[in-house]
Amino acid sequence: VLGEGVSAGEVLRATMRRAPVLLGAWLLVLAAVVLPIALAAGMIALGGAAAIAGGVLLQFRSGHAGRVAGFAVGIALLTSGWALEQVQWSQPSGERIAVALMQGNIRQDEKWLETSLVPTMQRYWSLTEEHPEVDLVVWPEAAIPALYHQLDRAYYAQVEDELLNTGQRLLTGTLVRDFDRQVYFNSAVVLGGEERRLYNKRHLVPFGEYFPVPDFVRRWLRLMNLPYSDFETGTDGSALEISPGLSVAVMICYEAVFGDELITALPDADFLVNISNDGWFGRSIGPQQHFQIARMRAIETQRWLLRATNTGITSIVDQHGRVHDRLPQFEMRVLRGDVQPLEGTTPYVRFGNWLVVLLAVVLLVPGLVMRFRAKP
Repeated sequence: VLGEGVSAGEVLRATMRRAPVLLGAWLLVLAAVVLPIALAAGMIALGGAAAIAGGVLLQFRSGHAGRVAGFAVGIALLTSGWALEQVQWSQPSGERIAVALMQGNIRQDEKWLETSLVPTMQRYWSLTEEHPEVDLVVWPEAAIPALYHQLDRAYYAQVEDELLNTGQRLLTGTLVRDFDRQVYFNSAVVLGGEERRLYNKRHLVPFGEYFPVPDFVRRWLRLMNLPYSDFETGTDGSALEISPGLSVAVMICYEAVFGDELITALPDADFLVNISNDGWFGRSIGPQQHFQIARMRAIETQRWLLRATNTGITSIVDQHGRVHDRLPQFEMRVLRGDVQPLEGTTPYVRFGNWLVVLLAVVLLVPGLVMRFRAKP
């Protein structure tokens, strides 16, 4: 009952528009024995499995029948993890892609200063020029501290000319203004192809990217001439095309927390890209936690993950959640490597959180009935 209850509670937390960053499953990213459960029903099922495992241990203290039941459930958990791992949920799709992930290491207290704009532009392009042989270059979230249209001709057009000469693609975070609607987006754009392709962030950070208050509060703020601003929410969750036959699922910063939203880009996406700026976490545990969460997305979808950040943790992770390489934090560095495009569908990609909801209900109801019947 405990495990199913935990799973049901975590489904509610994860589906709300808050930050489900303290779910129990994040503790189990390194637990290789049960980790494959995540690709079947997501990290929520993994958290439920952990709670069930705790209940199994308690059963060993409740007499012979309890020990038998606990042993049976424990074997079922281990067997499930082993069986899921035996299935090849994804297969190679095409040749490996050479990549370069840029970690600019721009101090958070300097990033948005006017005096930092030109040095930041020069830094990212000089790092890129050092790696003309890679297929894909990735810059972090909002890498250049200016609106995209402000630098379109003065900077991005020149960058794109160079990319066309080398045959490379660049995926970078940027801020985009929609002039027709007079709104702003936190976006990712692909440069170097025949046309620029754009992804707009769909899950915004409360108080950081939008102000979560009712309309009457907004009217009052305007009446009192108090400043506030919002980014607009993106609506298209499909895979972003890098080049013909190659697409990625993009997560901008906080979006890595929401696996049920990421899977809208699957199975079309060949791998995952997470761009972020975790500099505002400082030297806290925040960047490490964010990194662990992103690794879970690779496991759930059985896709490689590229993670490019401003100050770290920049990394390359395979479809099993194994870290192939990573950069140290707070250093200006470039991470070179390659990624294998994959195709295929996991149960989690197909059913999302609905599978764990169904399992929780199926197991919870009999458990509650048995509990009440056992009472004198």
